[in-house]
Amino acid sequence: MIKVSSQAAKVCVAKVHEAGQEHVFSHWEALSSEERKALLAQLREVDFQLMKRLVQQHLHSQDASKEIVLHAPETNSVPRAEENREEYELCRSLGEYAFKNGEVSLVTASGSAGEGPNAEPVGLMPVGPVTGKSVFQLHAEKVRALNRRHKVSTRWYIFCHPHALEATGRYFKEQSYFGLNCSDIQFHAQDVLPVVNRRGKLLLSNRGKLSMHTKGEGDILLQLLSDEFLNFFDKQNIKYLYYFQADNALVKIGDLVFLGNHIKNEADMSSKYVRKNDPNEDLGVFGRTNGCHRVIPRHELDNEESERREDDGSLMFHAGNIGNHIFSIRFLQELRDQNFELPFHRAACAMPYIAKNGRLTRPTEPNCVHFQTFIADALLAAKRAPLMQVDRKEEFSPIRNTAGKDSPQTAQRDLSELYANWLRSACANGGSNGEKEFARTVEISPLYAIDADELKEKIELPVDMTSDILL
Repeated sequence: MIKVSSQAAKVCVAKVHEAGQEHVFSHWEALSSEERKALLAQLREVDFQLMKRLVQQHLHSQDASKEIVLHAPETNSVPRAEENREEYELCRSLGEYAFKNGEVSLVTASGSAGEGPNAEPVGLMPVGPVTGKSVFQLHAEKVRALNRRHKVSTRWYIFCHPHALEATGRYFKEQSYFGLNCSDIQFHAQDVLPVVNRRGKLLLSNRGKLSMHTKGEGDILLQLLSDEFLNFFDKQNIKYLYYFQADNALVKIGDLVFLGNHIKNEADMSSKYVRKNDPNEDLGVFGRTNGCHRVIPRHELDNEESERREDDGSLMFHAGNIGNHIFSIRFLQELRDQNFELPFHRAACAMPYIAKNGRLTRPTEPNCVHFQTFIADALLAAKRAPLMQVDRKEEFSPIRNTAGKDSPQTAQRDLSELYANWLRSACANGGSNGEKEFARTVEISPLYAIDADELKEKIELPVDMTSDILL
């Protein structure tokens, strides 16, 4: 056992040994005094009882999720004006009333592309098809356009990985908060847990530092269940939280029809989904267990279930979760009063680590496991939780990688195609060049038009389609 001077340090070292994790001190002699203090401080924050339970449940025991009997979800679509004008207008009016009366706050999981402490924050990546504006700028402009339309100032909570918290706050400040009131934007760090290898041993990211991973976006929900947040919401007459993830470039922030449908149904929680055509697509799917909706992560759904078909040949579990939800504050207060806890899920990942010889190893295949919670698991406690299907081309373009599939490049492509469709519709509506294809790239700032309808009202025709279009 290593030698330490203070009583607190001795207690910490003893707990590490008791947990069978003493290998984290393998390079103790090579550490500086400051590095030793930092490692001990990090170890004091580890809940070894929780880690032991998670390792036992998810590594040393059969995965309980395999025993779940899963049924197809009950789904429907967002009301569309062309299909049911009366229903559409009712939902839109209810959503607009809630927004105009300041009853809605926004909550965002900022996310990152890749794994490890050097993973790049998604919000800082370029997605503007013409301008190269960042994800955060794009979303901030959507929020600003909403505020302007409804003459409100909406509070926006952004939750980040601890490593990205300072950089994200600094970026917003350098950009003057993109024209939003700085007092309306709050940045919060997500909680983290140690990463373990497949034998349940803690990994080191360097010789004196544990490898850590966030607890998942479910941790955001648990933070929101604190008295500090809920008392503030109650005092400010906030009734609904509109949750979205920064890594979806096409997310429709503050969708009034979605919000109004939630209000009309007096829902605890509402969720959007896109239809999966490929059973292997890396999206969790909605299903029902014991009469309640829930989301099953892709890696927890076996091949037989993921490929199960309906009589018409369509996928039974087709409803892919896109991380866009609405929560009623009343529901969150009930969860707090019930001391609600989210289940943990296991996820394999490839993380750089320090090997026994003290050298940094960079694996190309998953080499370790982290434990995370999902915000969608609040469905397990929800009595009324409608699921709304939306058009993938209009509302879902994920950014999970720095290049290639599901990257800023594919998001730029999808945004350009969305804006081009808006423009075609506006041109056709104006009787000018509506049938022609656009020659290059299209970008429309949310500050110019937040949707196709607003574009039709503002655009000046005809449009020069021989070069990139920026509005």
